[in-house]
Order: sequence, then structure tokens, then C-alpha cells
Amino acid sequence: MDNITHIVKVVLEENADCDLSQPAVRTFVAQRVAHRLLKGSLSQLASLLGGTIGADEDGSAVIYTDILFGRESLNK
Repeated sequence: MDNITHIVKVVLEENADCDLSQPAVRTFVAQRVAHRLLKGSLSQLASLLGGTIGADEDGSAVIYTDILFGRESLNK
């Protein structure tokens, strides 16, 4: 839970100059918190799998592991 608290705190600090009385600004900050939490969750998942996280050429998240799929992997 400390990690979640830290992520929320960091995003709030990064946006401390925002006027949270405005609904559009609250939505923007909430989206940033959600994005940061998702990235943290994917990083944790990659770590649990013994892998790493990266991005493809489109910017989509990719988790790299040593697990192989396909015919060639059956012989290894």
C-alpha cells in the first residue's frame, strides 16, 4: 500500500499548481494517477515473471521474459 500512496503523492506534487476545483483538471490529474499506477502494476508483474518491461515502436507496453512460444521452443 505504501507504493500506491507514494505514486499518488508524487503525481499530486507534480501537479500542485493545478486548480483542483475545476472538474476538467480533476479528471486530468486522476488520469495521470491511473496511468502511473498502471505502469507501476505492469512493472511489478514483469518483476514477478522474472522479466522486464519495455515499449514497442508504437509505445505500447511489452513485458519481456525468457519464456518462449512456438515450435522452436519445444526443443529447448
